[in-house]
Amino acid sequence: MAYNTAEISQLLQKQAALDKALSEAREKETRLALIEIVQKMREYDISLNELMGASLANNHRISSPSIETRTVVRHGAAGGARRNGSLGRTASGSS
Repeated sequence: MAYNTAEISQLLQKQAALDKALSEAREKETRLALIEIVQKMREYDISLNELMGASLANNHRISSPSIETRTVVRHGAAGGARRNGSLGRTASGSS
């Protein structure tokens, strides 16, 4: 079965849209997992040094967390507020 140029273009556009949606879903899942990890660390009072293990903490200096990580740490346990996909915003749009 031969495809014409219009059909190929349409299929490529659909593929690009699906690739974008997949990428966004992966990023969202990663953010949500990170938020959950930070919440559990707070709940069980686990430090970053404990999480990394003694051997790693002794061999490498831990630099200050990135701005993104600090945002998650600050806003990670926002009283169960639903997230709209951004790290520092609740569903109402406030931070």
